[in-house]
Amino acid sequence: MILLKAMVGSNAYNLNITSSDTDYRGVYLEDLGQLFGLKSTGSTHFDGLPDDTIYPLQQFVKLLAKGNPNILEILWLKDEFYEHIDPLFRTFFVDHREKCLSKNVTKAYLGYARGQIGLVHKNGRPEHSKNGYDAKAAMHVFRLLYQLRNLLEHGDPQVFVNYETRKFLLRIRSGSMFGLFEEFEKEANKWFEELDSLSESSYLVDAVDYEWVNKMLIEFYRYKHFLERKE
Repeated sequence: MILLKAMVGSNAYNLNITSSDTDYRGVYLEDLGQLFGLKSTGSTHFDGLPDDTIYPLQQFVKLLAKGNPNILEILWLKDEFYEHIDPLFRTFFVDHREKCLSKNVTKAYLGYARGQIGLVHKNGRPEHSKNGYDAKAAMHVFRLLYQLRNLLEHGDPQVFVNYETRKFLLRIRSGSMFGLFEEFEKEANKWFEELDSLSESSYLVDAVDYEWVNKMLIEFYRYKHFLERKE
């Protein structure tokens, strides 16, 4: 059973341009054979969309509790980007999304952003090469840092960026913001330091309440596989 199918990527970020793809991510409910039997489970793909990932619920929730940026942002999408969302999934997870925030989110976002810097420097995609570095990857580094800053300051990553932020990020993508990789790296490192400091003084708890997350997941399975069928 598909619990969630959502449009993600450049459209959801308000960073789409003419050449942008349409990307999807989703969640499915494992059947009883996968939960209790020998049937395998794992991330898979939507029919006809081999590049788009759909996660089993348990894997999705584990990644969510760890603060995975690609997973966390799904709970903060604008409603128009949910192509399908199970009402109970919304009640259990979207409506309680703040409970999935902790200082581990900072580690996850900064770790992911630092990993992206390697892609910027490698300049492995000629179509995105600007000034000797990958400008699209550079844009996504700052998109991640922008989302983290908003999470720390407002409790919301603001996945769909505002007009001014869109202009700033698209300038990076065009290569007009940073003339050299070293300029990009210097500015990114400044953001890393500021966000590390902001995280320490933020309202976020040190870690997600895994007992609460586990209880919610069990209750969701209980309702979907047993109670809902009786009704």
